[in-house]
Amino acid sequence: MNTILEHGDFQHEDNISFMRRHFAENHGGQQPLDIPLDLGTLPAIQAFVNDSRWIVECPTPGCKSASIVDIRSPLYLCWNCGNQSVNGAWLRVIFPPDKRGIETALRRRPRLSNRNWLPGETMVDLERENR
Repeated sequence: MNTILEHGDFQHEDNISFMRRHFAENHGGQQPLDIPLDLGTLPAIQAFVNDSRWIVECPTPGCKSASIVDIRSPLYLCWNCGNQSVNGAWLRVIFPPDKRGIETALRRRPRLSNRNWLPGETMVDLERENR
């Protein structure tokens, strides 16, 4: 596998539809809050790469869930707690401006378990780790 995976690589539906279906089926028919037209009004959460997957961790204290996210629909709702820390609001997922460069550097690593990136790491850091 020579790619850094996103939600769409695993599911045949976007993560918004997926989460709405998940909540209908697993949370007693409860539906997530509506997504505002202006996504800039949503609280944000930073994506990072773990084992060759773009993910976010739920910010709700004690939840400890994580989900694979997708730049094509950069919104997050915890499948477990429903984003309790922000009263059920969706979170806007922030991807780094140099996402493609990060992915290119990480794909040079032969083992998926070594394809990791955290916010704050620079391209210089990644290239040094690659050496």
